Amino acid sequence: MCEQAIRAGERTVRAVLCAGVFLFVVQTVVADFVLVENGQPASVIVLADTPAPAARQAADALRDVVAQMSGAELPVVAESDYRKQADPVFVGASKAAAEASVRIAQDADAGDRYVIRATDHVLALVGNDAGRLRGTAYAVYDLLERLGCGWFGPAPLWQVIPKKTTLAVPALDLDERPAFRDRTMSSLMGLDRALLDAWRLGGDGISHAHAFDRLIPRAAYADEHPDYFGDVQPCLTHPDVIGIITRQFREELDATEGIVSFSLSANDALGFCDCARCRAVGNASALNLEFANRVARNLAQTHPGRYLLTFYAFWGTHDAPFPAVKAEPGVCVMQVNEGNHLHPWCEPERPDISQIIDRNNTRERIAFDGWSKTGAVLGIYEWWIPACDHPDWQRVPWYSGETALRNLRFWQAHGVKYLCYQTGMEEGDGFPLRWPLYYVGARGMWNPRLTAEQIMREACDKLYGPAAEPMRAYYRLLEQAASDCTALCKSWRLPSPPLVYPPEIESKAAALLDQAAAVAADTPVRARVAQERALWQAARDLLADRRENPKGAEPSKANPGM
Repeated sequence: MCEQAIRAGERTVRAVLCAGVFLFVVQTVVADFVLVENGQPASVIVLADTPAPAARQAADALRDVVAQMSGAELPVVAESDYRKQADPVFVGASKAAAEASVRIAQDADAGDRYVIRATDHVLALVGNDAGRLRGTAYAVYDLLERLGCGWFGPAPLWQVIPKKTTLAVPALDLDERPAFRDRTMSSLMGLDRALLDAWRLGGDGISHAHAFDRLIPRAAYADEHPDYFGDVQPCLTHPDVIGIITRQFREELDATEGIVSFSLSANDALGFCDCARCRAVGNASALNLEFANRVARNLAQTHPGRYLLTFYAFWGTHDAPFPAVKAEPGVCVMQVNEGNHLHPWCEPERPDISQIIDRNNTRERIAFDGWSKTGAVLGIYEWWIPACDHPDWQRVPWYSGETALRNLRFWQAHGVKYLCYQTGMEEGDGFPLRWPLYYVGARGMWNPRLTAEQIMREACDKLYGPAAEPMRAYYRLLEQAASDCTALCKSWRLPSPPLVYPPEIESKAAALLDQAAAVAADTPVRARVAQERALWQAARDLLADRRENPKGAEPSKANPGM
């Protein structure tokens, strides 16, 4: 039998007896980088003398979480004060990190990137921290998650910080970039900073809000210039309107550096101008795109390559331009997903179904193909707000798992660069009711090659320990119930909850939660399972009431726009 064992960290030449023959083997094994040993600091965090704010915050987060885990507080020093008093943890770009061959360009236009490099005597956590980017923070939280931590909600109960007296990092050489340049979930962006960094939410921070009321307010112009406006929207072919908005953007470009994002999204309504000039352009989508093109051509004369002009393809502008219009460089369209959220875009409805309902995945694919042909930069605005249309979903779990990831894979494969998920409208902040949906979505926005099973296995192992398997089965059951539902739904709407969760699903889910409760070991695990059981019981009570009183909660008459 071949001798296999070798002590970690040795570098040696030795004889190995294998099948009676002596072989001389050179084997190199790199030891772990030790952060903390037996509750004592074994390394020091090294920052640039003038670190980027994101790097400083990341260093503080690393120090604080390591202290929570081990009781040891790692010193934080500027690189000019580092005297090799302990092995270094380079956090953020610095001369010292560059001397250790870890160089990441600090360029806001280059997009997110981070590196984790660990040897036996050096650990580097360095990312692109220029502008709004937070690459170093992502690197720090990636490392902490590899050490067993996890962030699954803003409440401390849903954040996992294991206790370990020794913290060691195995050899690593990672270079991470996201699938999409901008990744946001609207209701989460003001929550816990640790949660956002751990989920790698952020990116370029492009502007894409409804904008016309702000850019050319009717109250400021309509009395003297009624010709500037249609019924609701401004006249998008009027030279003065184009000039007013161009001047505003030029002023901001003059005051800033790099690429600046501006929104040219229509007001949240219909009512486009019906003057002869506007009618000559084509449908509302062609009108919005041609308007953005004209502003882009103006800006190109004075600030070439310095702008990104975005607008929503939604409601009246959802379908592709007709007649076809080519987008100017720097024009971005964000298509709102007005399709069936129970199924992914790669599974359009049967033709007979798509003819029955006007908002479906077949329509989404057709519109997306048309917008792609314009050559515009592509973004997606996703709706995860079922309670907007049906208030019952404020209190009922919904988890689409692999459906969400399949959409992300489709969008990445077809050139989408920017993503915004509108989330919220649940009771409270949405946690823990929506944590699986949000967590899988966030992970997928960074790396859609991951599967829902992979993501949830890691999460449930951390959150639930010995109760992980019945909890995984519970979430899989909810996911399957949604994908099996044949009820028609459209836009951001989901069917009424009783149509998604029939009585047999209710009972199976409750049984799985009971199994989890029976094996939950420590106090945090028991408390998390108890919260999930309480949420499901509240959902069951509501479902039972709706079966007895189907009209107890009618869908709202929500604006079909945004």
